[in-house]
Amino acid sequence: MSLAVGAAGFLSALVTMFVNTSEQVSIKWVLFVLWLFLTVVIILLKLLFDLSAEKKVSPSYEIPIRYLPNDQILLIRRNEHFGNQIVVGCYSNVDDVERLLSLGAVHHVQDQFIQIKLLPATSPDEAGVGSGTDLKTILVRPVVPLSALQAQSMRNS
Repeated sequence: MSLAVGAAGFLSALVTMFVNTSEQVSIKWVLFVLWLFLTVVIILLKLLFDLSAEKKVSPSYEIPIRYLPNDQILLIRRNEHFGNQIVVGCYSNVDDVERLLSLGAVHHVQDQFIQIKLLPATSPDEAGVGSGTDLKTILVRPVVPLSALQAQSMRNS
């Protein structure tokens, strides 16, 4: 704001030095209105940019960052679609074809990350996933096919 006041003072000094200010419509008023208009436009553009940044929708999937094989936990970035204790599906995405690898549940939601505890039926190790590059082919979605849930419940009983 102090920069804007300084710029207005500089413009005013230039106007009084080089422009005849005794005319019918003073150039000072024209410059003041122009400065005021530009200030309002800049403030409105900033507000518009801030509001559009707030409304960005997060994707309906996440790619795992890390896999902890001892605990059977996948670590993903925090996403509004993943709440506590929901069942998620881990899909292998090869050549744009998704295949269900494993089921999991949101185990713990942290500030920046979410821990997905894999259910005991299958794990990424059994599907041949173990390195960091293979994790990039896995998508974790908050959507699970009904047939996978029924198969999981039959294994547990």
